[in-house]
Amino acid sequence: MRRSGHFFIRPQRIALAALLLCSASIESRADSGPWAFKTLHEFCLNRSKYCNEWNFANGPLLRDANGDLFGSVYSWGSNTGRKPRFFGDSIIYELSPAGTYKALYEERCDGQFCGCPDNGGLIMDTAGNLYGTSHCGGYGGSEHIFELMPPAGGTGTWTKVMLHRFGSQANDGMTPNGSLVYRGESKGKPYDGMSPLYGTTQYGGAFNSGTVFRLTFSRHKKAWSEKVLYSFCADDGQACNDGKIPMAAPILDATGNLYGTTLAGGSGGVVYRLSSDAQDHWSETGLYSFCVSQDCADGAAPYGPVVMDSAGNLLGTTVSGGAFGYGTVFLVEVGNQWAEAVLHSFDPNPDGQNPYAGLYLDSAGQIYGTTTMGGPSQYGTVFRLGDSFDVLYSFSMNNTGYELQTPVMGDGAGGLLGTGSALYGSVYHLTPPAPVR
Repeated sequence: MRRSGHFFIRPQRIALAALLLCSASIESRADSGPWAFKTLHEFCLNRSKYCNEWNFANGPLLRDANGDLFGSVYSWGSNTGRKPRFFGDSIIYELSPAGTYKALYEERCDGQFCGCPDNGGLIMDTAGNLYGTSHCGGYGGSEHIFELMPPAGGTGTWTKVMLHRFGSQANDGMTPNGSLVYRGESKGKPYDGMSPLYGTTQYGGAFNSGTVFRLTFSRHKKAWSEKVLYSFCADDGQACNDGKIPMAAPILDATGNLYGTTLAGGSGGVVYRLSSDAQDHWSETGLYSFCVSQDCADGAAPYGPVVMDSAGNLLGTTVSGGAFGYGTVFLVEVGNQWAEAVLHSFDPNPDGQNPYAGLYLDSAGQIYGTTTMGGPSQYGTVFRLGDSFDVLYSFSMNNTGYELQTPVMGDGAGGLLGTGSALYGSVYHLTPPAPVR
């Protein structure tokens, strides 16, 4: 399904419109037919009995150099045959290119919240260790950052180590959201296992409105330490013009600046930048505050992260606002004024609605994303945005894993990989048709 996008551009930003329409970073691709959909794995296959591999896939995928996929899935409280499951039971899994599923580590809860990896996903270092965050508790009820180490020789049990427990120091964050990030990640550089890691928490901090934190490894102490770089809602109390409640991880540019979004604060959520001085003092700049236009035509409530294009512009999604009130794809232009433009407003049918996840940019600069609901089949879409808007696939209730809350990623061959959360959850693969010559 292909059609032109809905653009909202203020009159004083005509130059930005020309930039968007002419930019080589947003190219179109003509397809000769529909994209092919394939379910790679369904969770909780034995539904006539009890789920033995949990039942809620909620997290983006990690793909290693061999094409193996890694992710997390947790329980909403179903049964396993052993006894009732509790919210927070979790598994970190691996899925081979041949479709072989393997549970690497499982954490069971016995009547208390445990450590389920959140919807931020995992990162991997050069030694094959996995890193992530827990926002459900675990270790006696704490939220934490963890490292998961494979067994020696490749067989046996993976070992989980806590790197930081949230709440263990004054004004620490609570409820970590989003992936851990490191410098060079956006360029495909593998993590070295010792460089600083950055992330966000939804709550906590000096004003209980969320934080941006850094986790640093000390070679001398052989230990990790956490520092809160910024506590949101620092400027205006209830107004929180600097933003509050960050729901996604920040990104790092080449000079070490951090960019991200907050769900609330300002007029309807904020795009922010964090910068440090030579003394490691961090300051925040609000680059754009949403819902400053009538009926929030510029978008409202950015839930997912931003991505940066080759020109340094920031692109992302809002859950609501736009021409139809069901969300947008936006661009914030790099520069002194950081002008904002809506690249697309979502019409529930046929586009889909309420894009919670962030965006994926392929090597040609084309934009891909997901919506949680709407579309021709009503239960979410995978879309592409170039000089037109294309629905690549529309989910229905017949799909295990509809209601998409995570971004897609590339498969290395022009296709897309992703996870769906509803109806027990699944891992899926979309492959494009041959391009028109």
